[in-house]
Order: sequence, then structure tokens, then C-alpha cells
Amino acid sequence: MLHEHSGHKKPTEAETEDQLIYPLLELLGWQHKSVQQNMTTKGRKDVPDALLFADGDAAEKAKTLEPWQRFRHGAALVEAKRWNRPLDREGQGDQGVPSTQIMHYLRRAAVVADGKMPWGILTNGRHWRLYYQNALSVAEDFFEIDLGKVFGLPGCEPDLLDEPIDPDYAFRLFVLIFGREAFRPSEQGRSFHLIAIEDARRWEERVRKDLADTVFETVFPELITAISLADPDRPETLDDGYAEQVRQAAMFLLYRLLFVLYAEDRNLLPDERGPYADYCLTRLREEIKERHVQRQAQLARSTAYWSRLETIFGAISEGDDDLGIPPYNGGLFAAEGNSLLSRIKLSDETLAKAILPLSHREEEGRLRYINYRDLSVQQLGSIYESILEYGVEIEETGTVRPRSDNEARHRSGSYYTPEPLVSLIIEKTVGPLVEEKREAFEAALASGAKGDDLRAHDPAMALLSLRIVDPAMGSGHFLVSLVDWLSDKVLTAVGDAESMAEGDYTSPLVKLIAELREGIVANAREHNWPIVEDQLDDRHIVRRMVLKRCVHGVDLNPMAVELAKVALWLHSFTVGAPLSFLDHHLRCGNSVLGAWVRPTMDWMQERGALISNRHLAPLANIVREMEKIEGLTDTDIAQVDQSKSLFTTVSEASAPLEAILDLAKADDLMGVLETNVRRPREPADAIRKDGDKRLADLRKALADSTDEAKAEKARVALEKESAKIDRAVAKAREAERKFDRAEAMKLVHEGTFGDPSRIASGEIEVLAADALTELSLDAPEPVQGSLMPSHRPDDRRRALADSLVREARAIAAEQRFFHWEVAFPGVWRDLSSSGRSGGFDAVIGNPPYVRQEEISPIKPALSKAFDTYAGTADLYVYFYEQGTKLLRPGGRMGYVVTNKWLKAGYAEKLRRMFAEDVWVEFLADFGHARHLFPDADVFPCVIAVQKPDADAVPEQYDLAVIPRDDVPREGLSAAVHAATYRAERSDLTEEAWVLEPPDVAALLKKIRERGVSLEEYAGASPLYGVKTGFNEAFLIDTATRDQLVGDDPKAADIIKPYLRGQDIGRWLPEWNGLWMIFARRGIDIEEYPSVLRHLESFRTQLEPKPANWQPPKKDAKWPGRKAGSYRWYEIQDAVDYFEDFDRPKVLLRRIAFYAQVCTDQGQYMVNDSALILPTVDEWIVACLNSPIGWYFQFKKFPHKKDGTPPARAALRG
Repeated sequence: MLHEHSGHKKPTEAETEDQLIYPLLELLGWQHKSVQQNMTTKGRKDVPDALLFADGDAAEKAKTLEPWQRFRHGAALVEAKRWNRPLDREGQGDQGVPSTQIMHYLRRAAVVADGKMPWGILTNGRHWRLYYQNALSVAEDFFEIDLGKVFGLPGCEPDLLDEPIDPDYAFRLFVLIFGREAFRPSEQGRSFHLIAIEDARRWEERVRKDLADTVFETVFPELITAISLADPDRPETLDDGYAEQVRQAAMFLLYRLLFVLYAEDRNLLPDERGPYADYCLTRLREEIKERHVQRQAQLARSTAYWSRLETIFGAISEGDDDLGIPPYNGGLFAAEGNSLLSRIKLSDETLAKAILPLSHREEEGRLRYINYRDLSVQQLGSIYESILEYGVEIEETGTVRPRSDNEARHRSGSYYTPEPLVSLIIEKTVGPLVEEKREAFEAALASGAKGDDLRAHDPAMALLSLRIVDPAMGSGHFLVSLVDWLSDKVLTAVGDAESMAEGDYTSPLVKLIAELREGIVANAREHNWPIVEDQLDDRHIVRRMVLKRCVHGVDLNPMAVELAKVALWLHSFTVGAPLSFLDHHLRCGNSVLGAWVRPTMDWMQERGALISNRHLAPLANIVREMEKIEGLTDTDIAQVDQSKSLFTTVSEASAPLEAILDLAKADDLMGVLETNVRRPREPADAIRKDGDKRLADLRKALADSTDEAKAEKARVALEKESAKIDRAVAKAREAERKFDRAEAMKLVHEGTFGDPSRIASGEIEVLAADALTELSLDAPEPVQGSLMPSHRPDDRRRALADSLVREARAIAAEQRFFHWEVAFPGVWRDLSSSGRSGGFDAVIGNPPYVRQEEISPIKPALSKAFDTYAGTADLYVYFYEQGTKLLRPGGRMGYVVTNKWLKAGYAEKLRRMFAEDVWVEFLADFGHARHLFPDADVFPCVIAVQKPDADAVPEQYDLAVIPRDDVPREGLSAAVHAATYRAERSDLTEEAWVLEPPDVAALLKKIRERGVSLEEYAGASPLYGVKTGFNEAFLIDTATRDQLVGDDPKAADIIKPYLRGQDIGRWLPEWNGLWMIFARRGIDIEEYPSVLRHLESFRTQLEPKPANWQPPKKDAKWPGRKAGSYRWYEIQDAVDYFEDFDRPKVLLRRIAFYAQVCTDQGQYMVNDSALILPTVDEWIVACLNSPIGWYFQFKKFPHKKDGTPPARAALRG
């Protein structure tokens, strides 16, 4: 048939229809069709060529209706064109573009068929396309098969790069996709595209873990490789930037798959009913499984599965009345969410490899269906959050492949919080606020309030006004649990209020819920969305209200923000209603790096600049617009669109002020506008000019000298003077550089080059990119020092300002500064006033566990922003202080972090803050309870505090200390309740916190008060042992020492016996034949040739990191030691007290499991696992080794991983 028709000379459209297309459709099983059916009630503008019916009954029913009504019973419409006519352009002599026509018909069909017929077939006889109205992009996301190439018809030869086609296989695919059976529901009401959902046992954590292993070991690698190879724009040379694009694309696709799998298994998407059932992922999962069981290979060339997935993703993203799916409006499914995914099409083969292990697990030789109904949103979130930390790398072969990057996970500090800890934090932090609302209503009742006055204090409505934030939300675990918990409290409050009122009182919330339910039902019926009555109960509706009004979150990772939205949407999903707009409350940014408005105004004023009133004036309107967003219920798409539009207005109005704050905050890292920047008294050029004169005189004196001694003296004087002048010039140059930079940046803030906010945002530039070439190159003023001396002063300042602004913008973008007051308008008021007004009701979460070494680049900004700053403090310290800043008076903060801050030296300021600036209400220490965080070696601790308000200062707080072996795997809340006792707040100071029951605390207090500190008694402080920076080079055994000394006896002068911490015993040390090459600062290593040769073999590892070193690629690490002023062959630390090692001293372990202190008569060095006390008082050794001395140390100091020296141990006076 195809061969015969293709041989005809210029067949017309009618001939192609009658001789080829309609006969082919009949062979595909389409026995019932109507041709030329008008889709409108008037005229004849919308008339596709044919309407196909799945069976005779549908065709008979359609005959009784008007033509436009018949599409409700159709299975697909057909638009046929003449043989081989171009489908994507207007051919010569043709009218219209075929692909545009069918898209128009499909849009019209969505209206007249009430979403029941979303399919369209477009064909010119040779090319057959299947279009789906609800695809992500209808124009692009279609399935096409070229029958001309499949059967090798004349004029249809494969292109040069076309792969070989198996005609039999391709035609089977053609029959599968376009055959009637693919559109026909089965006896169970399911079409070919819908597969039965098996009920699975509740595998819960076992399934989650198996699934996580599958994702990490199989699916994620497969997707990364496939995506990189499928990219039509893949660069010839791959770099880290491209590898990161591939990683992001694989993550997006994997998260989309997991989302749909979860939503379908929980019946949140109608995969068992309605038109969506034909296209759901559930059906695709089963189809892939059956092909696997039957050993049917998946097509490597076909993208049929991909097209079906795009159909699902498009419907979720945009919503689809035809499929009964409300719009999700989420970035995860948006077409613009990932450009790489939008330009590829993965093969059926690749998707089967990914979808099969995501859908089934092998058990006893059988494939068992993984039912995502058995996974909670939080469990799914644990998979989400873990994948965020997996990086990619480029192999030498040019392949992009994943790596399980535990280092990245550690750097990010992201760890999944177990649900019992989440619940504990919410209860202890938000619970008191719930009680306050109940008590306020009770007080109103007691005062005689009635009617509207009483309803104004309704506890349920009051709870819906709470503002709660997680500043490190990750995938939204805390927020998901909060929605559940607070919804229950709201519903309980409705009954509580009615009970307390003892009369005819009904919470205003009851009426509001009823109105929302009616609106959802009416809207769903209008759009033909399926309604599940069970999902319209009060709890589900209240969840939506809590989500839209109360929940706020911030995260540094943009992908985490999207995942949090997904988790919250899944958890608050209401069939028949679109998902709530969340962009206004879930934000991306750095929670600890941002500016506050009033302090920034003061900072700028000190530097002669002001924040303009035009930047502050929009704030009042922004607050009103945000209140409108929060007041919308999002029960229909119009309200969601209105929320989005209002938020766009808010974002645009706040952008100028945010840009100003970005510019100011960037200076914390750039250090341009330091307060002590001054113009140098004498320019560098003048210093050089005067110096050259002096040097000339010295050179003449040296040349004229005939006496050798005087000549040597003159030579030394010349060298010293030259070095002195060079230092003076360099110092002046640096001062000039700083001054020029500061002056240029001041001009930016003052508005000399235009509106600072427009400059900061990049809307306008201080200097066009090509303007430097046009600048005048007039000679500079005499003796003028400058960064750009060849340019005129005005041009120079403009060019320098432009450079600084660009640098500031780059820093702001890289660090993602987050300005809380502007990001959440309405939470704070009177931003320009001297005292911060407002704040969140509660702050909850699990701050990231990032060690201080990883945050070195941002320490300058942290030191200026936080009173608790310490150079060795980990990142969570600043989350603590920031959390208290975010609270309103009376608000609560609850975190879980490691307990290191309880005793660590770097946390003294933090402990002082907790003791003096807030009220500790609850504290629980779980010791080294590894099972709470199996992926992190931490010591979890929970603290809840209140920001002081007008209430009386509490004298006590709740304290629970549970040893690690007693921390239960189940029933944590009950265990905490049983272990809790009241403790005195007065015991909380900047000193290390000893968390003990009252009797133990009293004993420790008595010991402390009766004794004096070790430092005071000894008259000296403990000193650290030697930290070499690379022990493998400097710490050697006896054999190596003997060889070095044998080669050069002088080497014995710098090779010293040393002790490790483990060599320090109780009373006496035990040397194990170990030696230290003590190459301290200033050593002339050339005098020790054998040692030099030994160290040379480690030179790469010993080189100090240069201050200006830039990693050649992302995550690259310097192979040597940290930056410092030492030379490569010197030990890392200065050890200015090195002479104390040669004197009698007391030796202490930094890590000890029982009392082990001894004396040394000056024989040994110690490494950094030990401490020395420069004294020989044996009474000190006796006290520290005594049972009471060890008892106090054990209680007082950090355990195992923390090396705080025992400088404050109490001794008997």
C-alpha cells in the first residue's frame, strides 16, 4: 500500500486520505470514524479531517449528538495531508502549517470534549505523528515515525547519520502506538496506557533503603551517562561547568520520576480513572516490567516512553482539565526548569533501565512492585536530600560519571533528621505558642467577651496567624511535619473553644472551611477534575491553610527549595484543587549572610551615603501585597495566578532595595569601605623618587670607596636602604589602592554614576564593557599614585567603580545574600527605625554541620555580622544567633545540632548569648547517640529558647540528659519526658555547661568553688604540642633517624625524641622510639643535607598554599599544607615556646579515657595529640590523676572528638 501510493505522481490530499491514510487506520483497528466533523456550533472553521471512535457503541452515541458534541465520545482526531507534505511549514501552493492546525484542533477539542479526548494524529502518509494536548510542549513533545524510512521507500533514504532501522520492529512500534488498542480501555476500565496498581506490603524503611541504594548505584549513574550522550549541544571538550549541568539535569529527571511515582501510588493523580489513566507512569512501569520478564528488548532509538513522560510532566506543570489534573505551578516540572532536559529525548532503553529498578525490586527470583504509598513524604525527602550531595566528574575518556561525594555531603552539612527529633523540636518550640493562644481565648472568656470580641481571640484562627520558619529547610522535612502537627492543633482548638465557651459558640474557622470546600467542589466540577470526598475533609483543607499562611523556609540550594515545595505539595495535595502558591514563603538564599535595613543605613551614613527614600517608600505597599497573597486560598487557578502576579509585584518593588543591600553586604567580603581607609601622607611615586636619590648617593659612595671594609659597610647600607624603600613604596601603593577603591565605591553609593540600585542590579553599568578602549590616555598628574595611572582621574574612578561593582555583583550571586526583612515583608515593621520591630513566632530546624575550615572565605562577613563570632566556630553557631534575631519578642527557637557548643572554647560567646540574651526553656543532650544520625558522627543536642518579652524572667528550665546507650530507637518522646527535670538558669554562663541532675550539679559546683583554676595555681597555661602540618615527613622512627644521622651527624641537633598522647601514662611516659624532625621557623635547612634530602621527597605535600592560589577545577584541593608564613621545609606552627620542651614539665593527653598525667624532665617533645604545662609541681599531677580530679575533668570537658585544653580544671587551694 505504501509502495503503491508513494509511486503516484503528486497525489492530492483527498487521494492520500482515501487510498492510504484511512485504509491504514482500518488496519490499525479503527473501524469507526466520522469525517469532517465541525467543532463549532456556527460556521465551519474548526473541521479536522476525521474523528476516531474506540468502538461501535461510542460511534452510535455520537450520532445522536450535534457534531461538536461528538468529540466527547471520540478517542482521537485526525488531520491528514497530501503525501509527504511538510508538516512544520507552509508548502508551496498549500494553506496553513499542518502542525499549527492540529494544535488548534486539540485546544478546541479540550473545550468541546470536556477534556475527554486529548489525542491527535497528524500524518502526510509518510510521517505519522501523535500529539497530546497536555504535553509539556504540544508543538515539540510529539511521537513521530517515518514509514518511508522504515520501509525504504523511493526518495525516503536514511540520512547520512541515521542508524539502521529494523523494519519489522519499527512497524510493530507503529502499530503499538497508533493502533486502536492503545486508546481502548480494558475490561477493568483501563486503557493500554494504564497498568494495574498492585497493593504492596508496607516495606517502609527497608524499601526506602533499597530504593536509595538503587538510585545511587544504578539509576543516577545511568541517567547521567545517558543525558550527557543524548545532548545535541554537547561540547567537544567537557569541563566542570558542563558536568554540573548534566548532574542537575539527571537530578531534575530523577526527582520528577519519584514525584510522579509517589503521587500516582497514593492516588493523588488519577492513574486508575479518567483520561489520565491512559498516560500514567503506573502503566508505563508495568509495561516495562512485562517486557523485561518476557525478555523483550527496549528500543534504543524510540522515545515513546519519553514522550509519554513529557505528557505527564507537562500536565503536572501546567494543569490539564482534559486529564483532570489541577496545575502544579512548580519549578520542578516547568519547561524552563532545566534547559538540558528540554533539548534531549532519552530512549526507551534508557528509561526502562531507570524506571524498572525504581518500580520493582527483585525478591526470591521475582520482581515485586514497589508501592510508593508505603513511603512517607519525609522518607522520600531523605532520598531527595541525599542525592543533592552527589557530584559528577569527567573521566579521561570524556565520559561524565557520578561519584558518591561524601566530602560534598560533609561540606554542605546536610543530614536527614529522624522524625522523633523533628517532633520533639516542634513540640518544645511551637507547643508553648499553641498554649498561649488557648490561654488568650480563655482569658477573653473570663473577662466576659462575647460575639465578635470573643471570636477575635479564637484559638484556631490565632494559630493560623503564626509565622514559623526553617532557615535550613533542605527538602522540607521539618516543614512537612509542622504542617501535620499544626493542622491537628488547629482542629483541636476548634473543639476546645466550643467546649470552653459552654454556649452557642462556633469557631469562625468552621464557616471558612465550609466555604473553601464548596469552592473546591464547584471549581473541580467546572473543570471536570475528579473529586475524592475523603480528600476534602477538614484536615486536608486546614493543611492547605497552614501551608499557605504559616510555613516559611529558606535554603542555600535552589534545588532543595524546589524539593521542599514538592514535599509540601504532595503532603497537602487536595484532588480537585490546584497546588498552593509557595514562592512567597519558600525562598532560596544564604540564611546567615544578608543585611538588615537599619544597620545598613547607619553603615552607609558613616561613609557619606544614604539609602534613598524612593528605595524605602515601596515597603509599605509591599507589605499590603504580601498580605493579599497570604489571604488568597488558591482553591482555583485564578487565585494561584493572582498570587503569582502579586508576588511578581512584590519582587519587582523590593528589587531596588535588595540590590542596595547586596552591594553593601558584598563589602563585608571585599573590605573596600573600611572605616580606617585614608590617603597615604606621601604618594608611592614620591617615596620612590626620593628613595632613588638616596640610593644614587649610596651607590656613588660605594663606587668611590677604596677601602674594602668601608665598601662592605656601604654595600650593606645600600641593601638595607633599598629594602626599606621597597617596603615603604609597597605600603604606600597598597594604601593608595585601598583609598582609590574606597573613593570609587563611595561615588557609587552617593549616586555619582546613577541610581545605586540600578547599578547594583546590573540594570545600568557604571562603564560600558568596551568603554575602556575609548578613555583618554592623558598623562597623569606628577607623582600621582593610582591603580590606573594612564587614565584621567574621572575616567579612572569610573573604571575602578565599574570593576568593584561587577565584583560585588558576582559575590552577591555566588553567596546568595538573603535579606530577611525584605524577603518576608510583613514579618517585620518599621524597617528604618532604630529598633527592629516584629519577627517570626518560631524558628525551627537542623542547621548544617559545616566545620569552620569550610567557611573560611565568608569569615570576614560573619565576624562583622555576629556577636558570637569566633575564628574556630563551626557554621551552626551563626545559625543559632541568626535564629534569635529572626524572632519577635516572645517567639521561640528550637534546633538540633551537635553538642560541641556546650563545652567548646569557641562557643563561649554563644553560651553567653543563651545565658543572658534569651531564656532557655528546654535542653536535651543525647551524647554520642549514633543511631539518631547514622550517616553523621555527631553528638545530637536539642535546645529551645524564648526571646525575652514583658513576662517575668523564668528561673528554671527543663533539662534532659540521656546517655547514648539509653537513647531508645522507639519512643524518644516518652524517654525524654521521663528523663526531664527542672534545672537552674543561673547555672548557665559563658563557662562550659555541665548538664547534670541537681545533686551532681551541686557537687561539681562545690568542687569548683572550693578550688582554684589550674592556670591560676600553676602560674602558666597548658601549651599545645607541635603541629607539623604533615606528620609523614616530620615524624620518623628510629631506623630513619639513624640513617639520617649516619649520613650527617649534625642532623641529630634537630631530630628530637617525641611522645604521642597515647604514650603519656599515669605518672610516667612510655617512649616508643619515635623521633621528630624539629625544623622550626628560621632554620637554615642547607646545614642539614640529609634532612633536606628526606624532606625533598615530600615537597609537594609540604608546600604551603599560596595566598593567590585558584583551584584549576571545582572542588580541587591544594595538595600541600595550609597557607602560612612558613617555608616548605619548616614545621607548620611557629611554636615560639619551643624552649619549654627542653625543661621539666607536666604532660597531658588531649584525648583521655581515664586519668593519665605524668611529668617529664625535659627529655621529650610532644606532638599535637598532647599538651604540656611548664611546671614540675607534682601536686598538680597528683590532683589531676586523683579520682575526684578525673571525675571533674570527665564532667567538665568535651568528650573524645573535642580537644579543648584543661586550662580551667579546679584544684584544691
